[in-house]
Amino acid sequence: MIGIEEVIDPNDYDCGVVVARFQIDELHKQHRNFMDFVIQHHRKVIVFLGQSRTPSTTRNPLDFTTRKLMVQKHYPTVNILPLVDNRSNSAWVKQLDSEVKKVFPNSKPILYGGKDSFIPYYVKGGGKFDSIELISGDVETNGTAIREQISRDVYESSKFRQGVIYSTYNRPPITFPTVDICSHDGEGNILLAKKPTEDKYRFVGGFVDTSDLDYERAAKREYREETQGEVNSLKYVLSQKVDDWRYRKERDGIMTTLFLGYHFMGASIASDDIAEVKWFPASIFTNPKKIKRLIMPEHQEMMGKLIQKIYEENLIPNLGDFYVKPEKRIDPDVAQPSKYQITL
Repeated sequence: MIGIEEVIDPNDYDCGVVVARFQIDELHKQHRNFMDFVIQHHRKVIVFLGQSRTPSTTRNPLDFTTRKLMVQKHYPTVNILPLVDNRSNSAWVKQLDSEVKKVFPNSKPILYGGKDSFIPYYVKGGGKFDSIELISGDVETNGTAIREQISRDVYESSKFRQGVIYSTYNRPPITFPTVDICSHDGEGNILLAKKPTEDKYRFVGGFVDTSDLDYERAAKREYREETQGEVNSLKYVLSQKVDDWRYRKERDGIMTTLFLGYHFMGASIASDDIAEVKWFPASIFTNPKKIKRLIMPEHQEMMGKLIQKIYEENLIPNLGDFYVKPEKRIDPDVAQPSKYQITL
């Protein structure tokens, strides 16, 4: 049952405007009662579907076209338009008023909202038109709860699989941020890790969590989880795309940030998804052949850049000599590259 809380006659207005999100798989009873009330009182009806600027989230999983078709199935005569979210409430209100007048320039509209709707923001934002909240005598249905329940269910249906494929293809490509950490012990050694299914070493690291406040704290967390040790004095080394085998044929990818830090406390014990951690003299990686032989392919370029930076800026104490490939003959009239240059 739908009613009006305030004293107002809907018949005084020739256009009913609904602003909603309808981020569910089907219009439920309260939605239908709401829409039926508006249509019964107005020959002209506009439905604005709120459109997030960050698509494919748990709060906004459905795009505009999908929801438009859902509404049109039950209400084919209404005008259905997108209304994109705006950081500024007043700008959003101005946009809404403008779109209403574009559809029916000479109408007298009234805007409808339900419980916890946009109406308080519309009034506060200086909206030009009258607005009203419709109240339901039924127990309110929570859209978040509906979506959470849907997310738990899997169906043996081609339509279900088509929906999953459609959703995946219509989200933008994702670049996943990760952090990698190379720690040193102050004695010229660096700590590297090996995963259970790999035969070479890599930097300690992993994906950035949404709870991480910055990359530095993400790096310290990953280091603690994978080595049971603590690292500080983090120094940014580089950031670059990682040629991760899991994403080589995908649109998505990984972008990592590499830090150098000092292992100041705790054991060096393999934990989490790491099978082994081992200290190496940093000086051995001045030899490109050692990098190729000991380091996983996706981290070889980063190791070369790291070692070059370490030696150029003297970032680690007790480094030892930099490997210099023997030259058969050096022409004194030809400029020579830096002895710290590593070419893989």
